[in-house]
Amino acid sequence: MQDGLIAPLGTSRSRRRAHEMTADAIATAIGPSGKIRSTYVHAAALEEVKKLRSLLKDRVTIVESLIAELSPALGVHTGPGTAGLCYFPVQAES
Repeated sequence: MQDGLIAPLGTSRSRRRAHEMTADAIATAIGPSGKIRSTYVHAAALEEVKKLRSLLKDRVTIVESLIAELSPALGVHTGPGTAGLCYFPVQAES
């Protein structure tokens, strides 16, 4: 998101490369010692979400992870095969 609008991270020719770009962008955003909480969302694409989660956990520390199906209200706009994630950094405790 940029200024409240959805903004693409880039362009890829394969789903795998798109997942790699996403994982790389998150790793860059939170830094080498960063930790995140994440939720993976999908529309009939559980295996794709598992692949995305695997790529991400190789790059960052995930302290909590959930998987959820997109609601029909969102799924109707994205269609089957949609996979994505939401995350936020976890602050180090003092």
